[in-house]
Amino acid sequence: MRPLHDGLSDRGHHGERTRYLSEDITPLPDAEKRASADELAALMQARRSVRRFSEREVDGKVVERIVEMAATAPMGIPPWDVGCVAVCGRAEVRRIAAELIKGYEGFLKIFRPWLLAAMRPFVGQAKYDMFAHFIRPLAETYLRAHGAGRDVLFYDAPALLIFHHSPMPTSSTRSSRALTRCWRPSRWALAAR
Repeated sequence: MRPLHDGLSDRGHHGERTRYLSEDITPLPDAEKRASADELAALMQARRSVRRFSEREVDGKVVERIVEMAATAPMGIPPWDVGCVAVCGRAEVRRIAAELIKGYEGFLKIFRPWLLAAMRPFVGQAKYDMFAHFIRPLAETYLRAHGAGRDVLFYDAPALLIFHHSPMPTSSTRSSRALTRCWRPSRWALAAR
């Protein structure tokens, strides 16, 4: 146990005074390094999805830093078991995109419109609508773009972060720090929250 950091409230969940926090909480940065509400709002408003990338590869240390920062984000109602697979290098990102395209091709072969209509009484209207009017058209869009030589999955990105949730957490995936290495053809890396 350690004393509270400067700037943290010392009130517990039910209003009682709390003197210590557990060791697994990430220390807050010094007050002068924290963003004000206006600075944070400006940063968030200036950020947009990027769909054009330079030819440079992304340094693995940058990817590690991003995952470490994401691991400190607030999480609704903890504990959540969140992991991250980091993929570095365009060749690997392209390989994963090609595998996903194969998966979508298989999906479209199986879930034809007539089969979706036959499944409607068993899956319900909401799931039918999701498959028929969202997932299937999205898969068709991905395949059309892929056939035209365009990557609309990952936009030929130099790296990829796949955040996921495990419905069955294990002790090996529980962690208070993000640990990641870039996945290259010769090695895997998983990052846990």
